[in-house]
Amino acid sequence: MSAASAITPPSTAFAYAPVSPVRLYMRRDEAGPRVVFNAWLLMLGPMVASGLLALLVSAMPLEVQGNVVHLTLYLPLVFATLWAIWFGYWWGAVPLFVSQVVLALAAGIGPGWALVLGLADPLGLGVLVLAFQAAPVSTSLRTPAALVFFVVIAFVSVLTSSAGAFVWSYAMDLSRMETLATWQGWWLGSLLQDVLIVAPILIVASPWVERWKREAGLEPHRPATLSPGRIAFAFSVVLFGLAGYVLLVRYFGWTRLGPIDAMAPEVVMAFEGLDALQWITFAFIGLVGYFGYQVARGWIASANELAEANRQLKEVLAEREMAQARLVEFAVEQEQSSKAKDTFFSVISHDLRGPMGALLGLTEVAETRLDHHMDRELVEMAGLMHRSAEYLYTMLINLLEWARLQTGQMRCRPEWIDVNELATETVELLALPASEKSVWLHNRTAPGTLAWADPTMI
Repeated sequence: MSAASAITPPSTAFAYAPVSPVRLYMRRDEAGPRVVFNAWLLMLGPMVASGLLALLVSAMPLEVQGNVVHLTLYLPLVFATLWAIWFGYWWGAVPLFVSQVVLALAAGIGPGWALVLGLADPLGLGVLVLAFQAAPVSTSLRTPAALVFFVVIAFVSVLTSSAGAFVWSYAMDLSRMETLATWQGWWLGSLLQDVLIVAPILIVASPWVERWKREAGLEPHRPATLSPGRIAFAFSVVLFGLAGYVLLVRYFGWTRLGPIDAMAPEVVMAFEGLDALQWITFAFIGLVGYFGYQVARGWIASANELAEANRQLKEVLAEREMAQARLVEFAVEQEQSSKAKDTFFSVISHDLRGPMGALLGLTEVAETRLDHHMDRELVEMAGLMHRSAEYLYTMLINLLEWARLQTGQMRCRPEWIDVNELATETVELLALPASEKSVWLHNRTAPGTLAWADPTMI
């Protein structure tokens, strides 16, 4: 795993996690990417067709507490917003642009103005996505903070895209009141769709979609981090491009409405309020952009530190793995050496057991026959030879039993034994070599002490 790919996603559960269309296309033979592409392609037709309904339900007048408001139902925005939040901006922006261009052409608008109009909703969608990228808010909207954040950003987004209403009015040669109704229906209808349709779907389906993305291996690609200068340039291009587009269509709107003196007072007040709202929107977008820039800088700094820490940790783990491999190799060598040693002792002890038994028998015979010999020194020497041979034979038997114990061939056979008698035999066996080193052995066990044990092992 590279350092760049080791950067962790935001800690917020189900945070915005885009999926690159290009990288997904390169994996189109896999099941997960194939499902996404098939669903996206199948969605294009119904999405474009639903956009044509706006020709019938555009700027619908509704009376609310004695006031008339206008709403426009534009379903492609619902599909595009869901796809953009779940899979990334381009998954929603491209079909939204196509739907809006087709709608404009169907309404009789020329190709040039249709292309300009097609940028309106994708730009507003970009504001929404940019906000989710800047702040790691959960796309499930299951917390009050996340829900309020979505409503506020959706309001800014639809106000931005509603600038396209002036392009529509200019291209369709609408009257002043029709222009105002079109603009109100555009932003109010889009906002209600986001709040009443998109938000509930996100609350219900976002956890399931994000879990499916993980199971299908559609984790977002984490590109190499940008420098602070390039980040500032990217934010500036987005913000100034967005502001330029809104100011341009605002100019078209005022041109279409004509001189202020010729307007009705209520229309003038409405558009003066719109003018103030637009400048407030610009200021808000600027603050969001600045906030996003600072968040991005902090996130990138943390990501770089984390990448460096991951690199160092990877080096430490590699060194430990090498050390562990050397330890395992050493342990195997030691085990093989120990087995060879045990086998050697077992073979030597077994092969020497016969000759030592014969030597022990000969010394015993010599001691017996020389017991009444007149040369007492010779008698003592014969006894010493017998005891030494007996001691050596016992040590050889113990070595053989130890070798069997190490190789797992020895079984415990407990029985009642006299501890005092066994200790006496041991003292007699070791007394001679101990006395040569000026060590005197004494048996202090009480006579008749019994124990349930294996006499060979004890």
